[in-house]
Amino acid sequence: MNKDPDINRIRQVAIIQTTAPNSHVVQCGYCGGTGRKPLRTDAECQVTDWSTLTCELCKGKGVLRIECQDIPVYHAYCRGTGRSASDSFPVSRCSECRGVGIQSLTGTLKVLN
Repeated sequence: MNKDPDINRIRQVAIIQTTAPNSHVVQCGYCGGTGRKPLRTDAECQVTDWSTLTCELCKGKGVLRIECQDIPVYHAYCRGTGRSASDSFPVSRCSECRGVGIQSLTGTLKVLN
């Protein structure tokens, strides 16, 4: 087992569909797949209140099409939620992953939506 704690916390993203080589459909991290904009989160970044407004990241679809050259993993800073850990109202997107909740293990990740 690797002694680096960050390596041990890496979790591969659950891919919904692979549409082409290196192109995948994944659940939107910011809205959690609901297609609605989150309004509030509790202390553990779990959404407790949802808006009737459409998620601006996935445009209400609940999924994102991404292009990733290697293995897509949940973003370490926001733990895959796509949301900032601060108690902001309304909930703001993670400044590191811009709300996607996913990062490329070694390369770049591009949102194709």
